[in-house]
Parts: sequence; C-alpha cells; structure tokens
Amino acid sequence: MPVALGAQVTPRDTTRPPVVRAPIPLPPDSQATLDTATVRQRRDSIRADSIKADTLRAPLARAEAPMLPEINGGWQWERDEILSTGALTLGELLERLPAAVRFRPSWIHSPEAVSFLGDPGAVRVFLDGVEMDAIDPRTGAVMDLEDIPLWTLEQVRVERGARELRVHLRTWRYDRTIPFTRVDVGTGDEATNLYRAFFAKRYHNGAALQTAFQQFSTADPRVGLPGQNSGGRSLALMVRTGWAHGAWSVDGTLVQDARTRNPEIAYTTRTIGGDRILGSPAADSIPALRGTRRTAYLRGAYGDPESGPWLQAIASTLGFRESTGQGKDRGGIPVTHQDSLRGFAVADTARSRAEYVVAGGLTRWGARLSGTARTRVFEGRTVTSPAVRASFDTRFGAVAARAERNGLNNAASVEAGLSALPLSWISVAAVAERTQGANDGTPSGTAARAEVGVRHHRAWISAGGLYRDSTLVAVPWVFYSNFTP
Repeated sequence: MPVALGAQVTPRDTTRPPVVRAPIPLPPDSQATLDTATVRQRRDSIRADSIKADTLRAPLARAEAPMLPEINGGWQWERDEILSTGALTLGELLERLPAAVRFRPSWIHSPEAVSFLGDPGAVRVFLDGVEMDAIDPRTGAVMDLEDIPLWTLEQVRVERGARELRVHLRTWRYDRTIPFTRVDVGTGDEATNLYRAFFAKRYHNGAALQTAFQQFSTADPRVGLPGQNSGGRSLALMVRTGWAHGAWSVDGTLVQDARTRNPEIAYTTRTIGGDRILGSPAADSIPALRGTRRTAYLRGAYGDPESGPWLQAIASTLGFRESTGQGKDRGGIPVTHQDSLRGFAVADTARSRAEYVVAGGLTRWGARLSGTARTRVFEGRTVTSPAVRASFDTRFGAVAARAERNGLNNAASVEAGLSALPLSWISVAAVAERTQGANDGTPSGTAARAEVGVRHHRAWISAGGLYRDSTLVAVPWVFYSNFTP
C-alpha cells in the first residue's frame, strides 16, 4: 500500500519562471544633451572649414577724373568694358567720340593719332594724374597713342570740351589678399601673336604688389619694303607696389613699353611683279623705330576724389629713348622711299621730363571742388600750370566750370558747361571755352558745342553743332617725311 500511495504524489515543477525586464527610463534631458552636442560639433566644424578672415584691404589711391556735362552722362569705360571692346590702342576707343577722327597708316604698331575738331594736338592724356607729354621728337607736339598701354588700365574717362579732349586714365588696382592671376593668349592673321599675364596680391598689413606684362607682335607684307614686312613687336611691363590703410596710401608705379617698328610704305604705292598699283613714286615711307617709353611715379595720398576731402602729391618722370641707329642728317627733301628712310630719321635720342603734381579737393552731395598745380622740369626750364574746377551734378542736370593757365605758352583758358534732363528720354548739353594770352603765336579764340539727344531704349540718338575760331593746329611729324618744323 505504501508503494501505491507514493505513486500518487505529484512531482515539483522544475521550470524557472521567465525573467521580467522592466524598462529603465532615461533622464529627462538626456536626448536634449545629445542633440546639443551634435549641433555643437557640426557648428565647430563649419567654422573651422569655411569662415576666413576678411580678404579686403583699403584700396590704393586713384587720381581725379572729372567729366564735363554730356547728354549720355559722359564717356567712360571700366576695366571689363575695355578688355571686352576688342580695342588694342587708346585711339580705337577715342574714335567713337563725336568730332574725333583717328588716323593710322596701317594696323598694329603703326604710329597713331586722333584729331579733335581737326587738331591732332587737341588730345591731352593724363595717366593717374600725370600728363603724358609728347616727348618723342618724331611726333612733334602730337602724342602717339600707340604708346599708351591700354591693357594696364581700370578706367578711361573722357572730358569732351569745346576745344580739346582731356583723357583721364586710371591704372589697374587690386584690393584682396587672395592672389589674382590672369593669362591671355591670342593669335590671328598677319602673324599676330599676343601674350599677356597679370599677378596681384594684397597683404594683411596693407601692402600691395602688382605685376603685369604684354608681348605683342605682328607682320604685314602688304605695306613693307620689298622683301620685308611692316609691323613690329613690343614688350610692355607694369610694376606697382605700395601700402594703404584707411584713407592713407602711398604707392610707386612703373610702366614701360619697349617697341620695335619696321619701315612701311603706303598701300597704294606698293608693287606687284614690278608694276606700281597706284600713286606716284613719292617718298612717303614711315621709317623704322626702336624705342622705349617709360613712365614712373611715386604718390602719397589721403582720401578719395570720388567722396569727401582728398589730397595727393605725385613726383613722376617721363622718359623716351630711341636706339634705331640711324643718322641725324635729314639730307634735304626725299625723293625715293630709301631717301625717306635715311633723311627723315633722327639721331639716337634720350629725353626725359620730371613732373610734380599737387592736387586736392572736396566731393560731397553732388558737388566737386578741386585745384591742381602741375610743375614740369626739363631742359633747364621749370614751368607751372595751375588749374581749378567746380561742378554740381543732380538727376535733372549738371553744371561745371574750369580755369587753367598753360605754363608752356602762358595761355589762359576758361571753360563752362551745363546739361539738362527735363525728361528721362531727352537731354541737352552745351560747353563753351575762351582761350587767350598765348605767347607762341596761337591766336585768342572761342569754341563752343551744343547737342540734343533722345534716348531709345538703351541707345542715345543725338545731333548738335560745333564752333571754333581760327587756331594753329599741331602737325604729327611722323606722317610727313618732308616736313620741316
């Protein structure tokens, strides 16, 4: 029986109960702390990778570039516009102005002149406030515009007066610490090749360094001597260094152009197979030239001529050296091309001229007041040319006045102009000038111009008139082999 009773006992359950895992909640701010840390990490990495110090520095000084009232607001070209026009010389820009006519016997590397109202000597060029005098004895009193390095400029601004053109050029400047480089390469017909390079950098202490060069060459067999090409080549260089901080700046600039020009004859007097095409066998050759023109200046400045008070002092030197290696004897009136090449050539020449400029003024609320004293020292002479200006410009028109005495011939001139814009699509402008007192035989006289223009979309269509008394005009000697001054 006990055995039977033992068989009826139920054994104990040996299966363990399942483990109960209760969730443990996170602290209330754990997720917020995690999110904040992630954002902070991202924010720090962004700052380290992309936020840099300011790369802009105070710009170097720029010269005063006034403008007379015009119906279209004035004639000027900025750097991008200059390089995109396709113009390679200053004359190719100026010929677009009314009453301006450009003359060049052939293509690139030929001497170039622009006449205003029929006077090639009525074009004055100012580079950073320094007047570019015609010191090449081959050109007389006419500036050879082929010598102006257009590629070094950041702005061309023109005062189209009643009697003369005053062209104000501002050289290229740079204002960032990030280095700037640019290279242009071009080629074309007539063996034309162009190489141009720029480099500029501003430093964190305000210092500046700019360098640029251009090599340009061409050859034209159509107007060269038998068996030779006309044209030539040039190697130009620009170097600028300086410092600017706030409104103060000081800089030194050198621009040099070494040019070689081959002899050239008139296109209509060339021969094919020994037969002359057109023209008589007169001597009208333009002789060869190997010369170097150099412009250098040191400038100290305060302020900007475009805003507020400003003052500048400039010491500059202009130099021209010819090393063609031809004789100095003119040999009488030439008869043949070879006579022209021998007789018209001048002796090896080196000329220089110092020019000192002090200028200052005030620009505010549309009004401009300025004064300039320009002193030239050359060939044992010292001459000073003072000038004062005043202008006021509004959206409805402008008025301007200028008075200047030419220290070279003691001529005094007074000029005034005004423009009105009664409607957004119509404008009128007029300028008058009176010159007197010259001691070089130039007669006193009055000149004036007036225009009215209508704007159609972005284009101005204008008509007007020009008036000038009798005057003496300059002769570009380089185009006249038998000219005797």
